[in-house]
Amino acid sequence: MNNHPLQAEADRLFDQGQLIKAGKVREVKRNGDIFLKLDRRKHTSFKREYKCAIRLKNCGIPVTEPLFYTRTVRGNYLATKAFNGIAVDEYLKNNMPEPAFFRQAAELLLKMLDANFIHTDFHLGNLLYSPENKTFSLVDVDAVKKIPSFIKKLLPVHLKFHLLTEFRGWLTKKELLELFAFAGVPDGEKLYCTTFIRDAAHILRTWERRKQQILEGYKKFTYCIDGDLFDSDAKDEEFAETESLSSGRSIFLAHFYLKLIKIPHRKVLRFSPAAGEILIAGENTTPAPETEAQEMVERLRFYGIETDIGDWRKVPGGLPELNAVEKVATQPFIM
Repeated sequence: MNNHPLQAEADRLFDQGQLIKAGKVREVKRNGDIFLKLDRRKHTSFKREYKCAIRLKNCGIPVTEPLFYTRTVRGNYLATKAFNGIAVDEYLKNNMPEPAFFRQAAELLLKMLDANFIHTDFHLGNLLYSPENKTFSLVDVDAVKKIPSFIKKLLPVHLKFHLLTEFRGWLTKKELLELFAFAGVPDGEKLYCTTFIRDAAHILRTWERRKQQILEGYKKFTYCIDGDLFDSDAKDEEFAETESLSSGRSIFLAHFYLKLIKIPHRKVLRFSPAAGEILIAGENTTPAPETEAQEMVERLRFYGIETDIGDWRKVPGGLPELNAVEKVATQPFIM
């Protein structure tokens, strides 16, 4: 029995809510303009996240408004007010915003730094954007830490400005360096190189685990229908012009490796393990301008993969994409 009105209200709101996401120990539901997260474990980070959200809000940093935290016999609840927006990583899949969008994100980061907050595990999935209001809001702020100003000064630049480096999948080197300069990064060229070097090491450390998730149909990457694996991000219209290739397991994995390192490329939409075949998007035959292609050759070189300028194709309003995905598929670690 719940012995506090807030506990009973949390259970009631959750029972009447619409399921958004469910995992082994966590569920997320929406009830009107309230989001409720339930964690069934005894120990949870929700209480810390709730307190952190209040501190951020009090400092004027945009965050999904915290409503309450409580614990019932079911587990721990965290309730926040709904934000009329979309995760930035999802928004950028279909939109290429003006430079003001990225500068506004940089201003949010600078405001956090000025208040001595550091986000230790930032990614574009926990930054929301409202296209209607043109505003941002942080969500899932458990990894935001309040630190003394003297410690902040001692932190490496890549830790303080990693929010900005998350945009590397959409911005050219020139645009990234301009964004770094706008944010006051002391050595933008060094941060640019450090970003890719550290990312290459991180992806390599985690690749075996992620590869297993991809092939097992982990919904973050793939979903399974009648034994075939489909890219979770594949759109219906992308299946209009495709090509079937045999012995495609390595190319299927290379496709996801390129997604993880934010390198645009010719997409693989489906893999049939029984036949070893893949369904790959139709070929783009428009060569990328030499200077743009050369930049992407250099980016992929950070990951130990060599390509040629002729392997890259022009994409209107975005970075060039790699056509020769097989050059990644031949890397020993991919398989």
